[in-house]
Amino acid sequence: MGTRFTAILTFLAVTGAINTYAATVINWTEGSQIDWNTETEINWGADNRLEWEVGGRIYWELSLPPPETEPQPRPIPMLDYVGTSAISSNVKRFADIITDCVSRYGIPAFKPLADAVCMQESSGGVYTNDIFQSSESRGLAPNTIQDAALSTEYGISYLAEVLRMAGVTSPDDINGIRLALAGYNMGSGFIPWCLERYEGYTPEAPAEYSEMQKRRLGVDVYGDPLYPEHVLRYYQVPMSLIWDGSGVHPELQAKIKQLKDMCAAENLPVKITSTWRSEDEQNYLYALGRTIPGDIVTQLPYPYSKHNWGLAVDFCRNVPGQEYRDNDGFFGKVGNLGRQLGLT
Repeated sequence: MGTRFTAILTFLAVTGAINTYAATVINWTEGSQIDWNTETEINWGADNRLEWEVGGRIYWELSLPPPETEPQPRPIPMLDYVGTSAISSNVKRFADIITDCVSRYGIPAFKPLADAVCMQESSGGVYTNDIFQSSESRGLAPNTIQDAALSTEYGISYLAEVLRMAGVTSPDDINGIRLALAGYNMGSGFIPWCLERYEGYTPEAPAEYSEMQKRRLGVDVYGDPLYPEHVLRYYQVPMSLIWDGSGVHPELQAKIKQLKDMCAAENLPVKITSTWRSEDEQNYLYALGRTIPGDIVTQLPYPYSKHNWGLAVDFCRNVPGQEYRDNDGFFGKVGNLGRQLGLT
């Protein structure tokens, strides 16, 4: 963490002069100082922030790098855009086999997750017929299994096992699914180790476990610490099945209720017109004005719209026949109220 300081200066609006009080030197780290004098020049860069308050004071905040020179560990990303990459047609070739296996192993609701695993492991058989990379989970050398149906059988069986070990019961338990996926990649022993050490999944755990196993086994590579995120980018979890059945994120639901109350207080009759959108609906809207007659209404195909993940809503004026009239700045006023709630 960088050192942060706040210098409170008085701004004289008439002359534009800046005066300092109590001291002419501001120290923020050992050996570093700013001397305020007639020859000192201050360059306001991208990392500096000026905030003007009533009373003419300036708050100047600057985050400085840590004094040590040792390289800092690269942060492990937690991708919150689950499902932003599409499943290829190669995976869809195995839809019947995968559907049969998830049903027989008691995880039919996790068929989209199985698709995502297949996509990550082999892009649907592009690189190997061991489409779930099941050989190693059976104690065999990589790619020993060269039958896609057998690979699927073993892969789904193992996926069902790690989901149960991780305590995952629903398709929207994303953090539990992360724990299960790390176990799928690094071996099921990762799951009890992680639960005992962290009481649940953390993004640092796979990397720590990988390093521990590399030292123990004397190998250079052990698993993929980012495997859960690599799989989840392909996870097309159906939002209509979660978040109270509406498909809209609970926090957004709460903010929309607040927004409607604020609009009512301002005599702004607002109506929500679009929330969660399915794949078919999004692609139809994207085709309007492009491949089918109509006006362009969206710039993004499925699954790249926030509507596909329950993170966006559309609204209009709740007046029949005047839904999109804006001669009084209606939409700008509603938008300003939304921004007060953190909506963009």
